[in-house]
Amino acid sequence: MNEVMVPQQVRRTGIRKGLLEDLSLKILYLHGEMSLVELSEHTCLGLGVIEEIFQFFRKGQLCEVKGMDGSSHRIVASAQGKQRAADLLMLNQYAGPAPVSLGDYVARVDMQSVQRVALNPSDVRRAFCQLVLGEDVLSRVGASVISGTSMFLYGPPGTGKTTIATTIPGVMTLGYTAAAPNQLQMNLTSGGYFASARACSPAGSCAPKCSICNSAARVTSTRRLCK
Repeated sequence: MNEVMVPQQVRRTGIRKGLLEDLSLKILYLHGEMSLVELSEHTCLGLGVIEEIFQFFRKGQLCEVKGMDGSSHRIVASAQGKQRAADLLMLNQYAGPAPVSLGDYVARVDMQSVQRVALNPSDVRRAFCQLVLGEDVLSRVGASVISGTSMFLYGPPGTGKTTIATTIPGVMTLGYTAAAPNQLQMNLTSGGYFASARACSPAGSCAPKCSICNSAARVTSTRRLCK
């Protein structure tokens, strides 16, 4: 299983500690008084990471503790912290979510590659069960999806291009199954990432809601076509 774990230590983020400290100080300066939980939410960093940064702020007298919000400290930038933040903003005005390391980014993108997804013809038919499509079109859609390359849909207006395009993401969410009302058995797709839950009855049992001429909409991939 490829789970996305939230780092709770600065060293596990893969980002230079000084960069995270500077970013957090700028956010604190711009937002005024904040709890550590709020700072965690704004930076998209784990609370354990924010706790480490908070200790750095206290030692450097860059913040003042104003009280408690439950079990979380409420802090505000000190005069020294405000001056430091203002200087940082002169150099770089970015004050949004913390970045991820290039290595982590590449690894996560690679995990989500559709080229790693095991896709069967029955999966494609199940995803398109609400549409009336010929086997040739379904075969081309399946081949295009697993090719991992760009897909080009073309044909006259009103032949179902948009409907097909908006249904294609459903092919990739079939790793989820509905177990019972108000209960969902969640499995990772073979691509290693989570997507929206989707439940569909067996292929062919859905009442058609859209009729598309078998030869009207064409699907092609930049790699190959399946006949």
